[in-house]
Amino acid sequence: MPNTVLPNAFRLAPPPEQVFIRPDFHTQYFHPLLSLELSDIFNDLEGPIHFIDPIEPYDGYIGDYTKAFHTYYCRENWISFKIVDGRYEFEGAEEFFEKSYWKTHEVPDTIHESVRDGWKEAVNDYYLKKSAKYDEWRAALVEDMSANLTKHEIKRDHFGGRPHEANWICTEFPLSIDKEDEKASGARKSFYYPLTEDGRRFRYIGFVEAFDWSCAIHLFYDPKEKRALQTFDWT
Repeated sequence: MPNTVLPNAFRLAPPPEQVFIRPDFHTQYFHPLLSLELSDIFNDLEGPIHFIDPIEPYDGYIGDYTKAFHTYYCRENWISFKIVDGRYEFEGAEEFFEKSYWKTHEVPDTIHESVRDGWKEAVNDYYLKKSAKYDEWRAALVEDMSANLTKHEIKRDHFGGRPHEANWICTEFPLSIDKEDEKASGARKSFYYPLTEDGRRFRYIGFVEAFDWSCAIHLFYDPKEKRALQTFDWT
């Protein structure tokens, strides 16, 4: 398939009820960004999968201040979802998100005293502003999905390849590394794959830019346990 051609199943800003098992809960913390059909990219996989744009982080990485509620898959700069009948269920606790965490915890001394007193209010304001910005972006999408995908620079060769070295590998997550020499230049490329809790490689689905261009969202998939895993490349 030419790199300029995207399958019809690619949908920007899909309806939350088509993405989340509990849309009323999930849309408090996540924005649906892009849905696609796995069989359009891979010969051995099928079913819908989704790129999710979380509202956090307000500052730093998602999960930075909520380590008490980290899991193997939901940790600093990583979030995961179990897939049930094509829809997502977030695997972490609600307190993984600062917005919920600050309801029962004090702002730590690691946050500078000049902003500490207003930190909780600032996080809530950030949620309101980013959600309003997403709603404006979603409302501006017209019926011509092909034109919208092009405008958002979603390209066929962003999917189904190999995950190159980038900033997202710098956070702590068990990774497997492939290194490959380029005969023409003599350079060495590295490709990084997160590992499941029992040591298997995730499949790399691809990447897209966040709706507000704040970061690149990289999506991985474990077909055995039906788990979608995301990380974020901040530049």
